[in-house]
Amino acid sequence: MATQKILTLDFILCFSAQFTFTSVFHGLISTLPIYLSRLGSTEVEIGVLIISLVSFTTFVSGVI
Repeated sequence: MATQKILTLDFILCFSAQFTFTSVFHGLISTLPIYLSRLGSTEVEIGVLIISLVSFTTFVSGVI
């Protein structure tokens, strides 16, 4: 049986795209509460927004 290479061009491109997207997403999620507090949102509003945003994106990425 012939062995297949894992590190193909398609795999490397998909991995790079996913890694970049995840890095940017987590970078923005961590700065979002600071931005919202400067806009005048309360801590409760910020908490509800962040939790709902993370839950929604987890649900959508799980469906896809």
